[in-house]
Amino acid sequence: MSRNIKVSAVIPTRNRPELVVRAVRSALAQTYTDLEVIVVVDGTDRTTEKILKQLDDERLKVITLNEAVGAAQSRNIGADSATGDWIAFLDDDDEWIPEKTALQMERAIGSAYKFPLVSAQLWARTSQYEVIWPRTQPHDPLSEYLLARNSWSYGEGLLSTITLLVPKDLMAEVRFRPELRRHQDLDWVLRAAGHSGAGIEFIAQPLAIWHQAERRQSISSATDWNGSLNWIESVRSI
Repeated sequence: MSRNIKVSAVIPTRNRPELVVRAVRSALAQTYTDLEVIVVVDGTDRTTEKILKQLDDERLKVITLNEAVGAAQSRNIGADSATGDWIAFLDDDDEWIPEKTALQMERAIGSAYKFPLVSAQLWARTSQYEVIWPRTQPHDPLSEYLLARNSWSYGEGLLSTITLLVPKDLMAEVRFRPELRRHQDLDWVLRAAGHSGAGIEFIAQPLAIWHQAERRQSISSATDWNGSLNWIESVRSI
């Protein structure tokens, strides 16, 4: 399959101008140069728009939505507007290591899969500690790897969205589901990895920084076992 080698970084954000600037700078600082950065501002946010304009980089594209649609749909919109045939995701409060895109594109181009999902380890960072996740590499079945823990602590099995680099044509066929209140990222990974011709390419090296101390209260972080149960029932077949 013929694809260009341009990477489009998609960053959804809302009302966190200082944090998103850090994320954008980490994307623009990649050693891989054939790259654009697409920030999707999820609803009117003049402060974020203003501060992003100060970065003054022709590789930066800002899309401001008239109303908030959530991170899942913002990612879909960002991917749709990408000029690169490869999409990489980054949250507005996290960062990439400078070599991330170069190492992942090398793996993607050499992959035997039609639709490689290239992931990697990350640094999970708080004010007290820093650890490398996941502790184990992906294995089949992927649902068991991601959902069945063998220890009490988090980080055993993980394919974080901020580490993913995927073909744009896969994104066209497997969309993030904005109707989900929880687990949109996990839902997408499971469905995308199960798509015909898709497979996981994993780099056992931390290539992103997940800032745990700055996670804000949200639907995904609130306790809602019933919502999780409903989601599990809806994807039981995979």
